[in-house]
Amino acid sequence: MQFSQRGFVLLLPSALNLTLVIIMEPILNAIMARADDPELAIGGFAISFGLIGLIALPQLRVQHLTLIFLQDVYSLRVLRVFVIRLAIIASVITLIIGITPLSNFIFGAIFSTDAALQKEAKTSFFWMMPVPALMIIKMYLYGIALRIERPKIVWIGLITNVLSICVCAISLSFLGIQGSQIAAISVVFANLIEFCLMLISLVLISLNLEQSNKNLKLTQLELTKFFTPLLFVAFLPAFSKPFILALVSHAPESKLSLAAFPLAMGIFTFFTFLVGGLTPTILALMNQGEDLRKITRFSLRIGFVSSLFVLLVVWIPSFSNFLINDLIGVSGRLYQLTLVALKVLSVLPLIMVIEQLFAAALLQYKQVKSLVFVNIGRLVSLVIFALLISYLTLWNGAIVGAVAVLTTLSVEAILAVAFGYQYYFKLQLQEE
Repeated sequence: MQFSQRGFVLLLPSALNLTLVIIMEPILNAIMARADDPELAIGGFAISFGLIGLIALPQLRVQHLTLIFLQDVYSLRVLRVFVIRLAIIASVITLIIGITPLSNFIFGAIFSTDAALQKEAKTSFFWMMPVPALMIIKMYLYGIALRIERPKIVWIGLITNVLSICVCAISLSFLGIQGSQIAAISVVFANLIEFCLMLISLVLISLNLEQSNKNLKLTQLELTKFFTPLLFVAFLPAFSKPFILALVSHAPESKLSLAAFPLAMGIFTFFTFLVGGLTPTILALMNQGEDLRKITRFSLRIGFVSSLFVLLVVWIPSFSNFLINDLIGVSGRLYQLTLVALKVLSVLPLIMVIEQLFAAALLQYKQVKSLVFVNIGRLVSLVIFALLISYLTLWNGAIVGAVAVLTTLSVEAILAVAFGYQYYFKLQLQEE
């Protein structure tokens, strides 16, 4: 098998696993765009789903934790207890936000939404309260499936999730369900079906694990010490989404922008989802002894192809009209704001590739502290942008959101290069 083929075989499941939920957003947005009040539905779901993603943050690292520590039946039990505790904590946080007066502060004061949008976001969030726990446990099951070399289970789970969301959302729209409830109920239904199917699949097969390993004394404390810095690194980027949505909600044309910006991000992610899975793919290829120059060229080709798709959409009117207007069903001012935000985002794919190449070099040398500083720099740049936004009064919310994403990811890339260039070139010298 040629190098590009091997790289793509690794890249595709990694990318889908990490970005599936985001990729599905344009499909859900397309269905909600045909509601009686599309801006209200899309904006309400974007706010609530951003918060759900923040609460479910541990799921981004649970799979790595499982792959590293799962060795025998004993470690399986210890991991299970740890993951269940994470799911319980996430569920408690979700309940506190969903059923206490804290929801009025979050959906009212922080996002500064009007009464209708606040109610829409709260309703959507209420429906999705089971999602954080399901996502955390589901990623633990993904880790088990990969650890025992059963990738088919992962593919079955991913395909089930996509089909369940589409079938449920279309069915609800035909039944006359309105607003963000379509997307919220579909997300809950899909995650529940996927969770049950994966759990049944793992129960029915043999895990091929040793009964015990007396030399392995895995404890909850050891897992916590390992998991905490990983969670911190994951938290800083995840915090950006609700923070940026809050900036958008305070900018001019906030109601339209709270629909246009998520639409633009969804379309952008759909065409660049392969870029999102590059880091684990680069690491896997490095550990298989592949030449770093080949890995770099492969990564840059993925970036160029992704850039080409986005540029075709935003700069060729026939493509823009077909995708945004005809397929998604967005028109008028909402169409204009979505397209403007996409134009700002269109320069990002290659920047994202460069960041992941140097971040992978840092991970290869276990320089986790450097990654913490990189992500702190990203957060600081976002805060500085927020402080400066009051001087950019002519920008509408969609442009504010897109420029905030461009700024933070560019700063992250610059810092990744600054911290990682010496390790990147060390890897090259080792191969010579």
